[in-house]
Amino acid sequence: MLSFELDRSQQAPIYRQLYQRFRESIADGRLRPGDRVPAVRALAAELNLARGTVEAVSYTHLTLPTIYSV
Repeated sequence: MLSFELDRSQQAPIYRQLYQRFRESIADGRLRPGDRVPAVRALAAELNLARGTVEAVSYTHLTLPTIYSV
């Protein structure tokens, strides 16, 4: 299970932080090709974010063929 820490006090927007956490997870091997990530609604609930924020990251920024939602 992936775990992301987001800092609401940072100047960087939350969606950019989430995008960066995904990229870091891919780069360090925690998230590999074929791995599944939580569905948008589940991840939004887990991180206490609006669904649209998570959708913006998953559909706009992470258009990588190696990431699948469950």
